[in-house]
Amino acid sequence: MQEKRWLALGGLLITMTVLTGCGGLAFSSTQPVTHHHKPKSRSLGQASKKPKSSPIYKPKSTSIPIQGATFPTIMQMAMSHLKGLAASNAQAPTMVPWPSDGSTTLFYAPKIQGLGSSIPGLIERYQVTLSSSAKSPVASFSTAVFSDPNAAKQYLYDILADRQLTYPPPGPGVEVGSGVTATSGIDGHHNILGWVEGDWSIVIGKVGHLPMVLARIAADYLNTHVIPTPEPEGQGQGVIVVAAKQNGAVYAEVAWQEGRWVYSTATYPTTKNTVTTALALAVSMRRYAK
Repeated sequence: MQEKRWLALGGLLITMTVLTGCGGLAFSSTQPVTHHHKPKSRSLGQASKKPKSSPIYKPKSTSIPIQGATFPTIMQMAMSHLKGLAASNAQAPTMVPWPSDGSTTLFYAPKIQGLGSSIPGLIERYQVTLSSSAKSPVASFSTAVFSDPNAAKQYLYDILADRQLTYPPPGPGVEVGSGVTATSGIDGHHNILGWVEGDWSIVIGKVGHLPMVLARIAADYLNTHVIPTPEPEGQGQGVIVVAAKQNGAVYAEVAWQEGRWVYSTATYPTTKNTVTTALALAVSMRRYAK
């Protein structure tokens, strides 16, 4: 059964066909769309020093206010399955990611994990995966609550381990753009660039080559957008992880801690603008009250 609706998204009027019964949403734009654990215990390396010329996060006039955010229809549909402890403090994106193949249909799949999972200290995690009509994952986002802040922080460290990356040890500095001096290093097959911004650690790895282009994309975005602040300020942790495989496939994940809660967004090789979309999803995350 199909039902046509209209939605204003980012100043663009979009026709939506809600595919009832299959967890999907088809978008047909009236004009072209333009985009401007099996954990291992592992800790982030300590950065030698914060770059002298640290990027400044500048709020944009188009930033969505924390209160009164409007969630796209597909996000509302995906969050309608939310229940339990995660529902008390859940967040969801206020933007829609797009597949790189030009598909205009997205499907959602919610997943709930709880006590007894392989994630140490996890109490409950609600994750939504958005996929294209080809059933390829386009993006995901999640809300997780842990037994204590230390378990939440360890989960962030394990994200790096899962991507087979570590923060590079003190080494040569490399200018990557927007006033950022990154530390370079090698971890296994990955050449790595990493830097620290406040309570955020950014780690970008690429098999066989230094990931200069990916690092520049991330640095430029962070220099012009306000990302969430890990809490408690000065003690919380946030990680931005980008991993590029030998075949050119790029994966990106953004995750941050707010006490014993962790919020994350992730994108895949099938996502349009993989790195900036993962960051944009994180910037757009807002509290979702059922």
